[in-house]
Amino acid sequence: MNQLRAIFFYEWKRTLTFGRISWWFLLTAFPVLITLLVRAEANFRDVGMEQPQIETVWTLMFYMLIPCVCCCLGVFLNAAPAIAGELEQRSWVYLATRPWGIFWLLVGKYIIAVVWASSAAIVSASLAIPLIESQDHTKMWFTICSISLLSSMAYAALYLMIGALFPKRAMVFSVTYTALVEVVLSLIPAIINRFTIQYRLRSLLIQWIEISPEGRRELMENLFFKYVFAEEVSSVQIVWLLGLTGLFLTGSIIAAHVSEFTAASESDV
Repeated sequence: MNQLRAIFFYEWKRTLTFGRISWWFLLTAFPVLITLLVRAEANFRDVGMEQPQIETVWTLMFYMLIPCVCCCLGVFLNAAPAIAGELEQRSWVYLATRPWGIFWLLVGKYIIAVVWASSAAIVSASLAIPLIESQDHTKMWFTICSISLLSSMAYAALYLMIGALFPKRAMVFSVTYTALVEVVLSLIPAIINRFTIQYRLRSLLIQWIEISPEGRRELMENLFFKYVFAEEVSSVQIVWLLGLTGLFLTGSIIAAHVSEFTAASESDV
């Protein structure tokens, strides 16, 4: 635990740069600015929407902005280049020769990525949700923050594994995987979409969101939505997300130990 604490505080100090802090504030402010713009331009009551429907629209928008955009970009910045950064700084050899050095390095970087992204998401939700009219701000805030934490945990482990498998092209592969699998494949009504993170996060949102029983039944009976949302209880979705997180994190640790990384540049050979 001393090694984990040392790596955590060392990596935390490395994130306290002007660029990283600016990026954190940008991610935090983005959902707030979008909320202000939508609130200023859109009047849902003019189109005949009632309060429960308006709150559903706001919750769906917050889901897209905070757990999907804010959390993904937050962990992407810290988790994807985790190994590539050590190789560029030529510190990988030292860490690899230390007892449990690679293990604690990856775990420490994973925790930093989760804390960094989830803190931005929670602050953003705390600023954006009170700006709208809602019958229960607390429940909406708890729903978005809970999904944001699960999103940060799952995507941080995923990007960390991609970074361990493809350290030189971690950013490219992470963006490609997110676009093809988490966006496109997760919306395809087939069995394969159930193994995506987005499928489980969307299922949690639909189960926790305030929807009338009739609206929920119509949504789940729709031929398309029937296969892009899970019908199991929320605890099953949480177990799935924790299982995927553990699988990706284990895969990243195994890949980092098995792969033969080199810190030498082409000019050194």
